[in-house]
Amino acid sequence: MAVCSLQAAVAAVPPEQAASALFGSGQVETMVSEAHGLTAQGRFQEAAGRLEQARKLAPQASGPLSALAHTLYSASLDADSADVAKLRAQAESYARAALERFDGDPLAQEILRRLAGDNERSSYQPSREAAQAFVEGEVFFHKRKMDEARAKYREAQRADPGYASAWLMEGDTYFVEKNWVAAELLFRKAAETDPLHPQAWRFLADALIHLGDRRGAENALYKAIEAVPNQRQGWERLAVLAAAGGRPLAALNLKRGASVDFDEKNGKSELTLSSEFSGTTASSDADHAIWLAYAFKQANMRSAAHKAGRKARPFELELASWKAALAMAEGGGDQAKMPLRPELRKLKAIHDAGQLEAAIFTLMFSEAYRSEFEAWKNANPGAQRRFIEQFRLMP
Repeated sequence: MAVCSLQAAVAAVPPEQAASALFGSGQVETMVSEAHGLTAQGRFQEAAGRLEQARKLAPQASGPLSALAHTLYSASLDADSADVAKLRAQAESYARAALERFDGDPLAQEILRRLAGDNERSSYQPSREAAQAFVEGEVFFHKRKMDEARAKYREAQRADPGYASAWLMEGDTYFVEKNWVAAELLFRKAAETDPLHPQAWRFLADALIHLGDRRGAENALYKAIEAVPNQRQGWERLAVLAAAGGRPLAALNLKRGASVDFDEKNGKSELTLSSEFSGTTASSDADHAIWLAYAFKQANMRSAAHKAGRKARPFELELASWKAALAMAEGGGDQAKMPLRPELRKLKAIHDAGQLEAAIFTLMFSEAYRSEFEAWKNANPGAQRRFIEQFRLMP
């Protein structure tokens, strides 16, 4: 069951300024925590009932809604195939409703990321004994019985020392108790156990902030982003530190102006341009031309791969499509050919600086790019951080 890994992804205590938006009151926070414990045990209906009570007590809070999304998504992982689509549609609806109330709700963000098909790389599969102890620890954690939770997390560690989430969650028990030193040690152990565990690095950053180590926290957040670049929580924390240091990050906010639907059966593509381009032509509108070139390149590459009896690799497809698109903006000083959208202008500057690969891995990441991303990081140590520090951009 993947429930445990998802709960570990979001179980850190929220910052005080977010707690009000998430829960509204301590009573609601307790009810949501109890529901998470029920979800960990697979008692989904009971969890949903508790969360419905929490919703009535705090109708404007996001936490009960995102927790409902979490419960429904978790239920979908064990459901019969006929029920999966319905459960996930409901989970998406609740997650979006949560973000309407508080757009910083980390659990709602993560549920939507996973529903979009962008799950993290293959989740670590702990031993059966470790997984069972971890679930029991989750139940105690959400009942705020930290000594009992620690005992279970340690049992999971002994059963499977490579299970990073067990080290992470023991650290979180200390974080709840404001024992920043113990939390920092265990979060660091989790990160060392699995360097691609973004929550381990993010939780480590939280502990280091409390310990007054701003530089260490920043380093940990860059590691969180290197692990999973499209997980928002790490970016949001890094943005706060960057702003405090006088070098803020700006969101790229890429709004895609074209899409390509490819039918693997007949090898045909259907191109769709954004409605904003209605009434314009590629010759009269540079942005129109850029997105049209992007879509045509995708369609042509997919068609060629289909004829060759294979599928185009997603990163290869994205990189080639952006190269073709941004070539349309080669104006040679002719401003009429330069894009109007600010995000396209920024991407043109990045392309001209020879940093297009870094931009795709950092600002448009998909788990489908994982193998190329890991190879790129190994060949270019520190390149992602240098890219961020040079262009001051986030997704």
